Amino acid sequence: MEIRLGEENICQDFVLYMKEESFKPHLHYISAISSFPISKLTEILPMSENKEAYDRINVLSAVDLQELNACIKQLYQRIIFNTTAKDLNTEQTSKIQNGVEDRHWLYIDGIQTMFQLSQLQDQVQAHAALNNSLLRLRLLHKKCNSVKVMFQLPKTEAPEYVRHLREREEDDAERNRIANGRDRHSNKRFKRDNTGILIGDYLWKYYM
Repeated sequence: MEIRLGEENICQDFVLYMKEESFKPHLHYISAISSFPISKLTEILPMSENKEAYDRINVLSAVDLQELNACIKQLYQRIIFNTTAKDLNTEQTSKIQNGVEDRHWLYIDGIQTMFQLSQLQDQVQAHAALNNSLLRLRLLHKKCNSVKVMFQLPKTEAPEYVRHLREREEDDAERNRIANGRDRHSNKRFKRDNTGILIGDYLWKYYM
């Protein structure tokens, strides 16, 4: 699982992925807060010339974690199990047709909103539903390593993860200074507070 922070334009990454020729790419876009950026995508990847690529884009909506769980169950069946009558009971770790492997990118935008709405209904059930969703995604990736899961989150939802990335950059820079024979400077460490764990930090700590 991966976390993508900020409001950067994801369309360019979508295009690069969907134009990949070494495997057959499938994009599954799940969001609680925004619609699929089809107008921006068609500007970069014209639909008239790339109909097959657009046929492999699956757009789903999930307002809360209950709906997210339903989406994940649906995708699990679609990706892992062959639903045709011939192979109904056949579990697959990867579908390969004509020597080309199917790969799946699950892009989930707004899981913090799904969690907040679920908390309004029942806080205990919200935490259980969150872990259920994340465990299902982990199982999906374990059974099919050609599945990529990415969560789009604002930086405010993952302050400790942001600190971790900064510290890692500082550590890399420090190692480079030592390797280059430069004087070593004190490496400032960010203090961690006790104000609780936000959804991005929770993902990072327990599922990455």
